[in-house]
Amino acid sequence: MARIAFAAGVATGIVYLQVSVVPGVWPLNTFQPVHMVLGYHFFYRFPGGVPRGRLSRALLWFFYAWSVAAWGIRQPLTWTFLTGGAGAAAAWAARH
Repeated sequence: MARIAFAAGVATGIVYLQVSVVPGVWPLNTFQPVHMVLGYHFFYRFPGGVPRGRLSRALLWFFYAWSVAAWGIRQPLTWTFLTGGAGAAAAWAARH
């Protein structure tokens, strides 16, 4: 549980850093879907000994699948922006 809490905290800190402190350094908030899922996973497991239902477990797997898909879809655009600039990212987005 401590590792999940640490990962959720680090991912949330990166999101806060991206959004408010240095918004131009890491554009498109690349860690945003992942920090929410890690937080849910922590609170899914946190009170030890509590029985968990099928719905909460299914939601956990759904959230992980959704966050990985949402993160993966944005990575080509993010890396095109970082390596080629805004014009290259706009051209890539227009093509796809």
